[in-house]
Amino acid sequence: AAVLTIGGISVGAAVYLRWSRSFSGGLQVSEEQQKVLETTGMAVSYEDQTVTDQGITVSLKQSIVDNYFAYLIFEVEGYRVEPNIQPAFEHLTVSLDGEDSVEGREGIQFYTANGNFYDGLIIGSTGLRQKADGSPRDLDENGNEITNYMMDDQTLEYWLILDARGNKGYFLNKSLHVELENIGTVAQADYFPDREGHWSFDFTLTGLEEMRTLELEAPIGDTGMTVTHVEFSPASAYIEYLCPEQNGFDLVGDVFPGIKMKDGILYPSLWLEPGVRGA
Repeated sequence: AAVLTIGGISVGAAVYLRWSRSFSGGLQVSEEQQKVLETTGMAVSYEDQTVTDQGITVSLKQSIVDNYFAYLIFEVEGYRVEPNIQPAFEHLTVSLDGEDSVEGREGIQFYTANGNFYDGLIIGSTGLRQKADGSPRDLDENGNEITNYMMDDQTLEYWLILDARGNKGYFLNKSLHVELENIGTVAQADYFPDREGHWSFDFTLTGLEEMRTLELEAPIGDTGMTVTHVEFSPASAYIEYLCPEQNGFDLVGDVFPGIKMKDGILYPSLWLEPGVRGA
């Protein structure tokens, strides 16, 4: 996903820390954008959230939080996987101010939580996967993609993405509890255990609620759908559609696929999570 910049945000003096590869490369965040996100408080770096168990150290490194999403990066030291082997934690448990991510009060789903390890690849402007530095992905002699989850410093980086399901401001200034249990590998949706362990974190999510808001009546081709309300932050986009007929969703879908800039540059695959379909 590419990070957008809100107009009107100024950058003052600050001490800038080393960004994770998942954020700087995976989100394609330039150095200037990093400074904006840190100075405004949307991006936060952590120095005191480290847990070691069974010789494996897991550290919360960074978060980016806005009105609708929270992105968190954990660094994993002491565990190695070979190329084409995907690491995975066996269990992920998340609670926000004591509310479970799947079933909150009266069984209502307030937010979702999904985690996975970063493989150093992104979706390029052509819609194909490539390395974060813009170079082509590695292929074997049969033309199959070679994935490598190990960073150059022999660490792994784990994404945790929280989606507020359209509940504006839901994550800001709330206490988050995260538990990661056991680590192994996964292939074709099957988990293969390797090392037992338990890594638990408790901290407060802070971020930026400022969004650029647009009210408009923009038709989407001849689908019958109209975009009526848009909110942009450097980390997410919230879009409301008017869809008188169901076939509009059938033609367009209910996810936000990307954007086209005024200069013609196309970012076709920004979205990391499913969209939310409303009534």
